[in-house]
Amino acid sequence: MPAGDGWKRESMTEGLVLTLDGSTRTCSAALLRQTGGSSGRLPVSSSSPFSSAQATGLSEGAGWSVEARRAVLDDRGQARVLLRLIDDMLTEVGAEPKDLSAIAVGTGPGTFTGVRITVATARGLSVALGIPVLGVSTLAALAAGAAGRVDSRGDQDGLPALLPVVDARRQQVFYGVYRPVGGRWVRRGQLAVCGREEFGGAIGRQVEGWSVATGESRTLVGNLPGGCEFAEADVEAEHLVLGQDVIEEPSAESSVGTPSGEVGNPESVRPIYVRSPDADVHIAKMKDPWTDGGGRDRRKG
Repeated sequence: MPAGDGWKRESMTEGLVLTLDGSTRTCSAALLRQTGGSSGRLPVSSSSPFSSAQATGLSEGAGWSVEARRAVLDDRGQARVLLRLIDDMLTEVGAEPKDLSAIAVGTGPGTFTGVRITVATARGLSVALGIPVLGVSTLAALAAGAAGRVDSRGDQDGLPALLPVVDARRQQVFYGVYRPVGGRWVRRGQLAVCGREEFGGAIGRQVEGWSVATGESRTLVGNLPGGCEFAEADVEAEHLVLGQDVIEEPSAESSVGTPSGEVGNPESVRPIYVRSPDADVHIAKMKDPWTDGGGRDRRKG
């Protein structure tokens, strides 16, 4: 099938949707199937990660069922782990690669190698199978999982913010700030990075009152401001789809994590880095040992 044709299908509700994330130390994958048929579409705004799903035919009806899921603690072996997880899940449900109808992939931020490998794997499968691939922020997946737990407790109206965090290495974390607005969780500001011990101060300047930070380990962040709780939770690949109907990203950003491109086209799905990849920093230092990797001259103090 020529590249560019597969992601223009009009109906893919009968197949399985593959979700993949390798942005953190846990590689996770899931197979989802739509339940309730294609009688309706999820009421999402123009800035939702799945706002352009109609263009790919990835319609959303009453909900989704998780047919299979896998998670492996391996932050350096995504290249060998992900395909094995996919094969295991397809075998479990008695399906084949041709039964996949779409892919949702975590685009980071997270470990640079993990994000790159996972996105490359999803893009490669998209081309090989002629199916659309959509990119969703890993932080949005964490927020979707946390939102479901908060909503189930009936606390949304009194909660100022959800604060998903992932390990950024170098004693830093990536994070986002999501606030409840009209039954949805709207991200305010850009995704950011800061030192682990600086996280409490960074969010303290943005959030007042009760809030929930969530990530794979409490050790990711230092002291938290009063009223801020921490809920440990791994990134679960199924939340790249499940719960995204209540997550809203800034309208200035693309629904697939890229500045432009046909929705569903694998070339339009690219990693979200937030800061320069380590390789770029090392290259910059090799070219000029006096720079800090961000183009600033350390000799100027």
